[in-house]
Amino acid sequence: MIALLWSGDLHAAVAAPQDASAPAVAPEWLRSDGRLLEPWFAFQSVLPRLAAADPAAEDLHPAAVRRTGARILRAELACVAGGSPAAEPPPAGRTAQALAAAWGVTDRARAAALIEPALILLADHELNVSTLAARVAASGRASPYHAVLAGLAAVHGTLHGQASTLVTELLRAVGRPERARGVVGEYLRSRRPLHGFGHRVYRTRDPRAVALMQHLRAAAPGHPALELADALDDAVRDLLVDSPMNVDMALAVLAAVLDLPAGASETLFIVARTAGWIAHALEQYREGGLLRPRARYVGPEPEETHGA
Repeated sequence: MIALLWSGDLHAAVAAPQDASAPAVAPEWLRSDGRLLEPWFAFQSVLPRLAAADPAAEDLHPAAVRRTGARILRAELACVAGGSPAAEPPPAGRTAQALAAAWGVTDRARAAALIEPALILLADHELNVSTLAARVAASGRASPYHAVLAGLAAVHGTLHGQASTLVTELLRAVGRPERARGVVGEYLRSRRPLHGFGHRVYRTRDPRAVALMQHLRAAAPGHPALELADALDDAVRDLLVDSPMNVDMALAVLAAVLDLPAGASETLFIVARTAGWIAHALEQYREGGLLRPRARYVGPEPEETHGA
């Protein structure tokens, strides 16, 4: 998938499996006050340091950008693994296995078989808020490290990358399928957002959610998280219009099925989307030109002054 996004060739070798010249992630970068940073904060801490240590960071030729992209993904996996060198370097189809290992999943083959389609489905989604931010940075000739940092800054919001974490809270609030309708009603009465449902682009169904839920049903039929999601989906369909289950719900269910640690769904989203940000950066570097929207003033007109 990464090879296809970055080169247009599904079977291309976009980076060497081992990159001896790549700057390493120092374990102390991943800690603050003795505690391990959450992955998003670790990504934000590590990437500027790697950029400063990488003499090729500003090389924007396609092959160099692909090499830097692979370095960024390896660094993200190292962050998820807490700095452990056991995280296998992507690409070459090992990202899903590396995430499963970093999260300590016992049955890694089963986990990777579910994580891989999620990575594919989430890698790109037009010019969403984080991809637009990354692409704008790339249009100013920012390095791939800084284009990804721009995407990271935009992704960490409750309406974007954090949404699946908030869906997990909704699933916990429901607890049992028979409580779904009542909890949905409580959310609606209190005007709380129902994360996991509705989408600005998809009015009838989110095809990413449909595809990922199909994988989950095949792998874990009857899992309690699937039953909760289905009960919530039924309740929302009864009470709301044009609010289909979206991919954030499917991601939260995936995390529950695999018993992943807190925040894993957001991390999976970011790792997948990083591959897409690099693809957009490659395209923007090739096309050139600065993305520069214009603003039109629509406020009140200044009061006219009249002379005596």
